[in-house]
Amino acid sequence: MNNSTTSSSSSSIAALDIIPDPENNQ
Repeated sequence: MNNSTTSSSSSSIAALDIIPDPENNQ
C-alpha cells in the first residue's frame, strides 16, 4: 500500500516540475 502511494507521489511531482518549465520559457 505504501509503495503504491510513493509511486503516485513521484509521478505527480515530476509532472509538476515539467509544467512550470515551459511557463518560464514563455
